[in-house]
Amino acid sequence: MFYSVIVPVFNRRKYIKRCLDSIMAQTFSDFELIVVDDGSGDGTGAICDEYMKTYMNVRVFHQKNRGVSKARNVGLKMAEGEFALFVDSDDYLLPDYLEQLRQAYEKYGNAFWYFTSFKVYTGDGVQYFRYRKGVVYSKVKSDGLVDLINKGLFNSAVNKIYDMALVRQYKICFPEDISLGEDLIFNMRYLDKLEEFLFLVLNKNLYICSWVDDKKSLERNWRMDYFEIQKKLLRIKKKYVNKWLMEKKISVFRENVFDVWNFNFISGCMGYYIAHIKEAGLANLVSIIINMTRSTEYLEYVQMHGNRKGILIQTIYHIIKMKRGRKYGK
Repeated sequence: MFYSVIVPVFNRRKYIKRCLDSIMAQTFSDFELIVVDDGSGDGTGAICDEYMKTYMNVRVFHQKNRGVSKARNVGLKMAEGEFALFVDSDDYLLPDYLEQLRQAYEKYGNAFWYFTSFKVYTGDGVQYFRYRKGVVYSKVKSDGLVDLINKGLFNSAVNKIYDMALVRQYKICFPEDISLGEDLIFNMRYLDKLEEFLFLVLNKNLYICSWVDDKKSLERNWRMDYFEIQKKLLRIKKKYVNKWLMEKKISVFRENVFDVWNFNFISGCMGYYIAHIKEAGLANLVSIIINMTRSTEYLEYVQMHGNRKGILIQTIYHIIKMKRGRKYGK
């Protein structure tokens, strides 16, 4: 079996049929569909069960609500295909999505990671194109890896295929103790086990991502620990990149990249908390911003540039993005 298509789902009764129908309508048929219902209470699970009764290549697993990471890990454990790919339950695929990826694999069989451009539909109907069209990444060195990271490639597990032999060998899984940034950690763990970095971007928008309800924008959801989580994720990215430099998986890395990451991290977090001043409260906001200015990332940036004005301007930019409901990294 070539593909294991894994769909974690929780309370998506309105969208799950569109998602599953798009998968079952694929022109390439050598795949299994694994649906993991994460304790839905709106009838989503029953809808999924109907697909299992109708199609021989559909399996549905039900569990108590334990989060998307646990659901995806269950899917990986049950997967029997050579490659796994994840589809969010409110997204959908164009009919030749799997076929196009298979053809790319046959043509560029030594590539380790394939993904396509894709469209994003927001609640107000605005469309965003996630990746540049017509870009084929070969063996990634310095700027190539930076480009992929900066475009948010590592922040999501959807619209990619993963080699299950590698996943099984190294027991790569999603962290189940966090609820933000788990996709990034999984992807960095996966990349770390590759002998070399080779990526392919298809010049077609074949994966359709819908921002609905709670998925519209991370920045609309308030959480006090946002700064600490983002700091942890930034340091994870730096750790792996430094490791890959030492192992010579990547060559010369632009010296200012970490500097740019520090800048975006600080300004983005400041923008987040200022946009949520009502939830945070003025006293907490002041305390959080003071902690930010004491962070290693802030001190490194200011020591190098002394450009506090630039951080302020970028912070305002992030606030405007969040007020418009646009997701980070788009």
